[in-house]
Amino acid sequence: MFSEIYKNTHKQGDGLTIIYIQDILVLNAYQNQGIATQLMQQILKKYKTIRQKLLLTEEAPNIRHFYENNGFQSCDKGALVAFAKLN
Repeated sequence: MFSEIYKNTHKQGDGLTIIYIQDILVLNAYQNQGIATQLMQQILKKYKTIRQKLLLTEEAPNIRHFYENNGFQSCDKGALVAFAKLN
């Protein structure tokens, strides 16, 4: 069922100390129905013992709100720092 609703969820990591969540993309017709939250909760539950859960995404108020509501802290706040090199 979910495969017909969401575009993609990319995850990388070593499965022991770090997981990198690249994208949770839900088709426009199905957005704002809690689907991305359910997908995120499944990922976080599966990797609950992993200490570092990282993601990099575009800046937009609704995107920031979504990830903050799912327990993520932006690296532009607090004691975290993040670096990226984009070509």
